[in-house]
Amino acid sequence: MMHTRINIAENKVWGNNQLICFSGVNGHTPWRDGLVAMQTMEGAPGVRVSLPEEFEITFPAGAVRNIRFAGDAFSLEIDGQTIRGVFPDAYHLLLEGGVSSGDCGSKLKTEQRAGRLLVGVSAHFDSALLDTVDLSALLEERMAALDALPAPQGLDPEGGAAYRKALMIMRSQVYSPEGCIQHRWTTPERWPHQDMWLWDSVFHALGWRHIDPSMARDAISAVFDCQREDGFIPHRMTPMGEASEFTQPPLLAYAVWSLHEKNPSPEWVRGLYPKLKAYLKWDMENRDQDGDGLLEWHIEELEDCRSGESGADNSPRFDPAKPFDAVDFNAFLANDLACLSRLASIAGFEEEARQWHEHAEGYHARINRILWDEEAGFYFDYDPEQGQFHRVWSSSGFMPLFSGTASREQAARMVQHLNDGGVFDTELPLASVAPSDRTYVKDMWRGPSWLNHSWMAAEGLSRYGYEKEAQRIRTRWMEVIEREHDSYGTLFEYYDCEDEEAPVGLLRKGKNLRYFPHQPIHYYGWTATLYVDLCNRFREL
Repeated sequence: MMHTRINIAENKVWGNNQLICFSGVNGHTPWRDGLVAMQTMEGAPGVRVSLPEEFEITFPAGAVRNIRFAGDAFSLEIDGQTIRGVFPDAYHLLLEGGVSSGDCGSKLKTEQRAGRLLVGVSAHFDSALLDTVDLSALLEERMAALDALPAPQGLDPEGGAAYRKALMIMRSQVYSPEGCIQHRWTTPERWPHQDMWLWDSVFHALGWRHIDPSMARDAISAVFDCQREDGFIPHRMTPMGEASEFTQPPLLAYAVWSLHEKNPSPEWVRGLYPKLKAYLKWDMENRDQDGDGLLEWHIEELEDCRSGESGADNSPRFDPAKPFDAVDFNAFLANDLACLSRLASIAGFEEEARQWHEHAEGYHARINRILWDEEAGFYFDYDPEQGQFHRVWSSSGFMPLFSGTASREQAARMVQHLNDGGVFDTELPLASVAPSDRTYVKDMWRGPSWLNHSWMAAEGLSRYGYEKEAQRIRTRWMEVIEREHDSYGTLFEYYDCEDEEAPVGLLRKGKNLRYFPHQPIHYYGWTATLYVDLCNRFREL
């Protein structure tokens, strides 16, 4: 892929919930007490500080024009008056122009003079920044750094604007090393998730490999900084050692292989191999509760999040609140075992490479024997207690294409469900639950399309030679992301599979409130990174 400068359309939107914060790419970025803000547009434009406490900064009312935004710096014009702001570090936001604010709480401090407003974290407040920061120079420096990042050819102005915003999101996700996390690390978004998440880190690394391979490797290495001695890796981690008690989809070996394949680093692979081995062994030894050779997701008591471990929190697959042999879990594991076999060879363990390959083949066989529904031509979770399929037409059923588990004949039948008139023939493939399924509703994993599952399904379709179907998925996602960015100025957590409703109107675990974060998350991590991956790999096809 040839790279060029980004062809950028004018920034048209100063919208709600676009994050503004200092990036770990530029320096020290603390997890607990850094300053995180976001754009607001409730009546008059402004900025809302969200961390460490809420605090409103208001701009003059009027039409917003000439927006320049770099994630950690911005300028705009309101009826001829210029407003500028920049994060000189992780603890302060310096603004200039006709801005106003109310009183803040004890966690924040403000000082204002000579047309400037400094907002900072009380414990780190440095009023000297009001005088010492060359706001114009720093603003231009941040804009130039963003513009200098590589971009693929073939971006029109709207695509260029969405791509640039994706790069901003990626940079905003990055934290510097801290506490038990010894590498730069990423988060789905700095607010509200804030922490490091297992499978999010994988998707973040897949995007970063096109921009900065060292950052991509750090995002994966950081996850292993939180690994327990028995191999377990939690689904959520913090630098202070706080962690959840369940895990998330096994995709780490796939990520390491994908990063190494694009930017070889045998030494890095050798260092991670024993950790990957312990991680996958933990899954195999602790998530096969009935001993039938297939894994089940951990089930929680929360009604609107039965299986955070699966990553598909509120999917109707988990409504019965009981563990089933899970299509996606076993497909992801089979794929990771196959990748681990390749990594074992790189690390110099040929006999172990053979053994991991055999393990992968065993999972392929069991998935096809137990989870394939010949009548439906699709993969479903299986209830071993009742001896029957749990038939929810879910995007998880396509994951055996991603893992290479399906036979050529099975793949052909599955593709029929994607084509005209098929169960999953939607405007924005791939629906998390097919619209024809009785459980379908436009709420997170109960219907809307998520880029990560769509991305993996497209990878699987390419694996089996269905390039037309794979490229339709990729092209539609790029089109919809760019169109919605043109309207709202950001990239969302998930989108309407029927492409009828804007993301801001979709439900999130039964809620549909105007105020973030109860809508689909704005400024979402893996939507940005996988969009960057699509643009770099498939834009010119």
